[in-house]
Amino acid sequence: MEEIYNLVLSFGTLAGFAAFVAVLINVLKTFGVVKDGQAPKWSAILNLVGLVGLTVAKIVWPDLGINHVDAVAGMVAGILVVVLGYVMQIVVSSKTHTALSEAHIPLIGKSFSTEIFLNNLREINPDDEASASEN
Repeated sequence: MEEIYNLVLSFGTLAGFAAFVAVLINVLKTFGVVKDGQAPKWSAILNLVGLVGLTVAKIVWPDLGINHVDAVAGMVAGILVVVLGYVMQIVVSSKTHTALSEAHIPLIGKSFSTEIFLNNLREINPDDEASASEN
């Protein structure tokens, strides 16, 4: 019983796991799973799951190094931050381009897609352009 008590006390010092929970909640917020105001509830649930999981793991594998598990959780949190940042850059860049294109802001929102398509079409069917100019 004293082992579990010490495990619970040391659980509060696991910075890597705390970072993992925070990042996971932010990822879930980004994708609409966690709504505004629900983060504290999700944090409590995820921390409880982590504590129970760590306790069970420590019982099953007594030689399990808690600091190693915490370090891995911290690395996973770091990876999630990078992946989430990358995904958000792609989404924000696309939406910004669309907004600027629709606003017809010169140079910033310019798209050459239509012009390139029409030029390629003219190269494929040069006769169509000649017959169009005759009319």
